Parts: sequence; structure tokens; C-alpha cells
Amino acid sequence: ALAGRNNIVNNDDIFAMEIVAKEGYNKGDVDFKAQLTNIASANPDVLFIPVYYEDVALIAVQASEVGVKAKLLGGDGWDGVLKKIDVSCLDGALYCSHYSSQSSDERVQTFIKNYTEKFGEAPNTFAALGYDAAYMMTKAIENAGSTDSAAIVEAMKNLEYDGITGHMVFDENRNPIKSAVILEINGGAESFVENYEK
Repeated sequence: ALAGRNNIVNNDDIFAMEIVAKEGYNKGDVDFKAQLTNIASANPDVLFIPVYYEDVALIAVQASEVGVKAKLLGGDGWDGVLKKIDVSCLDGALYCSHYSSQSSDERVQTFIKNYTEKFGEAPNTFAALGYDAAYMMTKAIENAGSTDSAAIVEAMKNLEYDGITGHMVFDENRNPIKSAVILEINGGAESFVENYEK
């Protein structure tokens, strides 16, 4: 976890983050109070917790118990955390994900409807990523005109894909370039905040 404090670095209201505490833990740990007590003593504005929801569920509760007042921030691994936690500990928290079920995009809403009908529950972000991955591979195979792995890899380099998780292209290192979705948690529910473009 990283705890930070905002600092204005010029008159244009541009902020830089000063890291005031950095803590870690071992796989399987369930007691984070020592690390969180250290973080609380640094009085950060934000606490970035880049872990999966199972650990977030424990960390958020314990952070509240030891007096951490910082806004909690996280990544896509948080998807599903609301099923695992006393949700009041996450009020005001923000996390970055791949898609929002609140999207007005008709394709997204059709995907959610079809997935829910088939599996009996709404899709999480990983279901949306899996869906897009399968269709991206299909498109790459079609564009390559072959099932040869080298031809598919070459086709993926030039692939442009509009999917459930947004518009994607790949850079020269084969990393995807795409927008991210910022979600906020309040009252036990997630709400869409914005799409973030790099």
C-alpha cells in the first residue's frame, strides 16, 4: 500500500503526490493493523491499495479500525469487493476498472443482459475482459486469414478493436492502449465517475 499527500507544485493547480508511507505484507496475511497504524500516523490524504478484493475487504475494515482517514484508491482487482465487506468502510473510495455496468453503450447493456440471463448474475470486469479477449482473437485470426500463431501475432499488432471494455490498439511493445473507467463506492453501490484517457 502507498499512502500519499497532495502538494501543489505550481500556480496552475497541478498536483504531485508525496509518498509518506509504503507498506507491504506476505501472501496469506490477514492482520494488517501494524502496517495501517504506521500509515495512520503519517496522516495521508490517500491510501492506494493495489490488491485483489479479498485483501481489500480486510484492509479497508482494519484501516477504519486504526483511524486511517485517507481516501482509499485501488485498481481493477477491487471488482467484487462489495460482496465481501462491511460496505461503510469503502464510502468515498475510488478504483480504476475496465468497464462500467452503468455505461449507456447499447453493446455493453446487451452484453450484461445476455450474460446475466445465461449465468444468473451480472458480469464483473473480468467477464467483460474475457469476452473482449475472445472476440479480439477471433478478429485477429480473421485479419490474418490463418490460424498460424506468427500470423495471428502479426495481425494483433495492427488490431483496432471496439469492445465492451472500450477502444483498444497496441503500442510497439504490444501493450494495449485503452481508456480506463473510474468508479466510486458509496452506500454499498458503485457509480460511474469518468472515463480516463491516457
